[in-house]
Amino acid sequence: MGREIAVLKGHRSDVNGAAFSADGARIATASNDHSVRVWDAGGGSEIAALKGHLFAADSVAFSRDGQRIFSVGGAEGIMWTKLAAASLPESFAGVWFGNFGPPNEPPEITRERCVGSPIKINGDGLIVLFEVGSADPPEPTLHLRCASDLTCQIFVGAPGQGLDAQGTGNLAVSGNAGKLCFAGECRPIARCPTLKWTREERNSGFAKRWETGVHAPRR
Repeated sequence: MGREIAVLKGHRSDVNGAAFSADGARIATASNDHSVRVWDAGGGSEIAALKGHLFAADSVAFSRDGQRIFSVGGAEGIMWTKLAAASLPESFAGVWFGNFGPPNEPPEITRERCVGSPIKINGDGLIVLFEVGSADPPEPTLHLRCASDLTCQIFVGAPGQGLDAQGTGNLAVSGNAGKLCFAGECRPIARCPTLKWTREERNSGFAKRWETGVHAPRR
């Protein structure tokens, strides 16, 4: 008799197809919500949300080596390619914010920037920029994939490995300050201090939504 080992939560509509990778470690699903999602088969956590279909995604399959996913929606097929992971210095990883204010900005303003517009830098070269509403989980608006030489490719929206890059940029960090350059401009960034959530933020569930949204594994 079979038993349930995980519930895959993330799609906003019916799932039309699913496939396991050859090694059994990942599951890919295709949905009417126009997305393909990749899951850890062991625990059910979401690895990636691949958004690019104009219509419902009908079917999905892994390549034999597991480095590509092919999905079809109507007459449209998309090949999603796994980008090679980079390795950034360990000191880069963490939550940052756009440091546009004057020197010695009040701590409450810095906190507001960190909570409302966090920038998550991951050690594997993925950088995600978020916008956060008062009641909604963090929404990825832009992401970059940076190589070890700190040159980056720019993508719109949440991490989706099959989308075309919209340009290039670069990252520079020194201590707890740095700059992130893309779209023809460089913006100063600074590392966020450790966030201390208020009782109201915890009781309302906002703190949990924020922590999960910003720190959830992304590929």
